[in-house]
Amino acid sequence: MCYNEDEDTDLSTNSVDQQQQIDMTPKLIILLRSSNWTMALERMRNFPQESRWKGLDGETALHSAFVDCTEHVPLSIVLGIASASENIHLVSCKMRECTVLDSVLLSWCDMIRMAKIVPTYEYRLRFQVIHKLISLDVNVIGKDTLKYLFHLTRIWIDVGTYASLSQRSKDDSENSKCMVTRSQTNFIFALMDLILYVGEHNNMRKFGDRPYENFINRLIAARSRFEYPVHILNLAIERFGTIGCTEYDAMNRTPLIQIILSQSAQSGTEMEAILRKILKQAPGNASLPYLDNRFPLHLAISKGYLWDTGLEPIVLDCTNALAKPDPVTHLYPFMQAAAGGAPLNTIFRLLKANPNVSSSA
Repeated sequence: MCYNEDEDTDLSTNSVDQQQQIDMTPKLIILLRSSNWTMALERMRNFPQESRWKGLDGETALHSAFVDCTEHVPLSIVLGIASASENIHLVSCKMRECTVLDSVLLSWCDMIRMAKIVPTYEYRLRFQVIHKLISLDVNVIGKDTLKYLFHLTRIWIDVGTYASLSQRSKDDSENSKCMVTRSQTNFIFALMDLILYVGEHNNMRKFGDRPYENFINRLIAARSRFEYPVHILNLAIERFGTIGCTEYDAMNRTPLIQIILSQSAQSGTEMEAILRKILKQAPGNASLPYLDNRFPLHLAISKGYLWDTGLEPIVLDCTNALAKPDPVTHLYPFMQAAAGGAPLNTIFRLLKANPNVSSSA
């Protein structure tokens, strides 16, 4: 191997620069990186200027507390740094394109991979910290935050909800295991609801607004942009039931209507299974109309649904729609299906479900 004096000089210079960077790092930052919260609070009280430090890669005191940290960061640390720094935009500063919230989500991914058991009470405390970060500056939700959020849900489903429980000691009761799982689920749902809402509206909910409003709608809408386990959607439908499944969003869509209109609706059995689950959890959903009084049955036929790929449960949930012409084509459902080139089986089943329609046509 040839010896290159220039390369050796560069390496030496980089080493010196790194050492100087370490030497110049305020003590507060070192304390935060080591999760020494008590001494960090004392340090920022005596040396508040250290809260304004920023590293070469954009690292702030908040990043120092959260990056790669699997311990609970107390709310007092967040409030202390925000107050001492006197910088209202500190929360949304980026470290290598990552906001503080991104760092929190990525740290949670690490925790789940490590099968780290989080005490039940800590879920509430950790959510309070995240809520405060977002309330201080909604721009802490960056361009990649939703990607990291759904990445977290994938790991949670694939690893967390099962592996973490298997790591628990054998003498744990089944009841305590269920409590941990319930706490995890509550935390994940609350986290998703908060971030999805603020991501859509760019502001926090007003005091008194109902949490989880249109949550299922937002989850379904997000599937067009982000991949996440369908099990998350199943859990949400079970959890929020009739209320969550019958809400209209700003575009006058219920979750059922949104699934029917989504581009992925015909791509496989996954969305069909969700459609059936919504109708099971919220009977009568197919009677809730869309714009111009079009029923879900009309929409499904127009999107190419067949009797065996989604039309059957929609018809069974609202047989009255069979006797209503589609407001756009002015055709009864069996005629609408025929005009759209549907197979004879679909046309026959629609007509058989209400033969009297043929005499009205």
